[in-house]
Amino acid sequence: MSWQLHQDALFRLAAFLPAGVSGRLLSSADAEVLAGLRLEVVTRQLADPNCYRLEAESPDFPASHLGEAGPGEKGVIAGLFDPARVLIGYAALTLPRPGEYSRADLLDLPADQRHLVAYLASAMVRADWQNHGLHHALVEWRLILAGALGRRHAVSAVWPGNHQSWGHLVAHGLRGKKLARVEKGLLRLVLHRDLAAPAPLPDPSSLQVIPLALLADQMALFDGGYWLWRRLRQPEGIQAELARPLREEGES
Repeated sequence: MSWQLHQDALFRLAAFLPAGVSGRLLSSADAEVLAGLRLEVVTRQLADPNCYRLEAESPDFPASHLGEAGPGEKGVIAGLFDPARVLIGYAALTLPRPGEYSRADLLDLPADQRHLVAYLASAMVRADWQNHGLHHALVEWRLILAGALGRRHAVSAVWPGNHQSWGHLVAHGLRGKKLARVEKGLLRLVLHRDLAAPAPLPDPSSLQVIPLALLADQMALFDGGYWLWRRLRQPEGIQAELARPLREEGES
């Protein structure tokens, strides 16, 4: 992976950060402090343990994303630091090698583009730094880097009840396209964005608004071609906006 591409992506990340917050690639030297932040978030911050299950991770994560100079064997992790240079957030971008399984295999991607996947993996922000736009910045950094590295398809997967994560991802153009069982039988909403194609539009005639509590039960809708487009904050609670995508003229 080109070091300059990583540096350019991090430079652009800075434009999305609040004053005093900085970002850099994490290396193997940061493994201990990264582990501490992850443990704090998973054990102390999550309102529901289903929001993030460590057993769904690859056994070699995050070590496989940390090299001596930053990029690891399977991907890269950026960290965010407060003015005292304390780690307050991070995000991982996994870069599957040709023929290597990824959650993108759950989607109907063209066979000749399956090697062009970037997976937006784990991302966490410390509780006292939430609501500062840091998670949005980390999503945008990964999309910038994926495009710079020639990875056309950005993919992520989250628990359907974790609207904080999928709400941010759909705000950056990823669409929830499938509900699927993954490792350990865990249910995941798989999101995708084609970085090289025009943004699709929802078909308003097919629009359905689903309460968050019922989203995990909508496998038939997703299998029938519905996508998740937006998170809606309504007086009665969080809702998910689902619809089929509009088809181009002449498209079957």
